[in-house]
Amino acid sequence: MAKKGAPSGITGTLSPTANKTRHEQFQSTPQQNLHAIGLMVLSMLGFAFEDMLIKIAARQASVAQILFILGFTGGLFFVWMARWRGERLTRAIITDKLLLARTASEVFGTFGFVMALALIPLSNASAILQAVPLVVTMGAALLLKEAVGWRRWTAVCVGFAGVLLIIQPGSDGFDSNSLFALMGVLGLGGRDILTRKVPRHVPTTWISAQAFFAVALLGLAMLYGPQDWNAMSYATLGLLLTASLIGIVAYFAITTAAPIGESSAIAPFRYSRLIFALMIGYWVFGERPDTYMLVGSLILISTGIYAIYRERVVARRSMSGKNGGAT
Repeated sequence: MAKKGAPSGITGTLSPTANKTRHEQFQSTPQQNLHAIGLMVLSMLGFAFEDMLIKIAARQASVAQILFILGFTGGLFFVWMARWRGERLTRAIITDKLLLARTASEVFGTFGFVMALALIPLSNASAILQAVPLVVTMGAALLLKEAVGWRRWTAVCVGFAGVLLIIQPGSDGFDSNSLFALMGVLGLGGRDILTRKVPRHVPTTWISAQAFFAVALLGLAMLYGPQDWNAMSYATLGLLLTASLIGIVAYFAITTAAPIGESSAIAPFRYSRLIFALMIGYWVFGERPDTYMLVGSLILISTGIYAIYRERVVARRSMSGKNGGAT
């Protein structure tokens, strides 16, 4: 959650921004791309471990407690970072309708994904989350009127077919709690779509702080409603604080990678998070994904990478002045 364009934060779902108000094209050296890819993979490993710690903590802590603790600690960190950088919080940032909508979408998505982590296998929740880039592609076309041609629309449709394979609606293997993961996908996808419209001069530290504190407020509200404050051991509290710290470190890794490497080179490695989640699910939680889940995940990864590739092709044509049209 410092440079626009980095998806991170609570469970890797709170991000400072997934921005781009415009495409930034530059050529990186192979060494720079390799460095950036390494940082991206490190970041995804961190988010996978963050998700693991949250899932373990959820055995004792309620989702409301998890949201409150992670949201409050994350919010404090980004307030400190903003003050350290000398970035001021203005009334315009607090009351901006676009930022409020972005924050609401992020809170909605974060709640859904944390609920999914608590209730369904880690591998399933992480696999479904990989549909976020496809939601962004679809939303950019429908809401932002960006040019998306038949190739990327095909990738979106095939990708969602992969989601259906993972969830398996109407079958004996269907778990209604998987809908929380879909809730996370829609909310976080909406966040990234709205982020594309955020002016570049708005400090991402305050955007992140606003989102974190909003998540904390949701957790606090839930404690006065459907959920209670469960008695937690120091070990569980330590797990949540460690998860918050790992999320911050992963955030810095991904925001460092963004300006170093070309997006087309590093973006596909975001999907390494799913590979780490599958490994953690197998070794830590004893999860055994079935064939449908694995095939669906492969479809999601393939279509997501293809959509990234086609977006890069269109951007290059635009930068070179060619009229290639939507593809």
